[in-house]
Amino acid sequence: MSDAFNFKRFSVFHAESSMKVSQESILLGAWTDINGRKRILDAGCGCGLLALMMAQRTESETEILAIDIDEASVEESKVNFHNSPWSERLTGDLKSFDNINEECFDLIISNPPYFQSGKKELYTSREIARHQSTLSPSALLRGGKKILNNGGSVAMVVPTDQVTFLITEGVKLGYRLWRECKIRGRIDLHAKRSLLQFVLDEGSRKGKIGDRESEGEEVIVREANGEYTEDFKRLTKDFYKIF
Repeated sequence: MSDAFNFKRFSVFHAESSMKVSQESILLGAWTDINGRKRILDAGCGCGLLALMMAQRTESETEILAIDIDEASVEESKVNFHNSPWSERLTGDLKSFDNINEECFDLIISNPPYFQSGKKELYTSREIARHQSTLSPSALLRGGKKILNNGGSVAMVVPTDQVTFLITEGVKLGYRLWRECKIRGRIDLHAKRSLLQFVLDEGSRKGKIGDRESEGEEVIVREANGEYTEDFKRLTKDFYKIF
């Protein structure tokens, strides 16, 4: 294994995983609302970064299951879990999201595949992990209906050009978009990614697109001169050692 990526309270080996440590995942893990979430699923876990962030942010009774279809990713995530302060609450499992049918979760969190390469054959674990046919944002919403408790939520990173489509899909499935945050890599650049958190409300099957808690929220990573913004520092200061 190569050297680990060191955070304030845990370290992550990610050389063998299909999905490495990424700034998008760190933002998602820091931003997602976890209040009252007692059972969490990290879908397509890669090296287990999101699961570890959820463990750091939640109470001792919260259980986190991390799944992936890539064996190397699951094995590496298990090592990272074992080395963390929360090993007793973290479980890694070689399992497809489609094969979870009976569990009841309060939160599904994922940095899902969004790369549509058009390839019919995928060769590397990273290509498989990033391909829409394996675990798409829409699939997270559809599958979440079967395994979420009422009031449970799905949090994900998506390209901004998919947001409107996913809101519409979510409403059809009985979700409402609760929170939204655009990510701008630099103050003088347009947002290319958005953080979304949907809530499943079985008592209100016809959710309204406009029913949001934080419409218009955004985080800018860097100033024009390359320095990190104060908002980015505040959001991620519990994790990055440099802040």
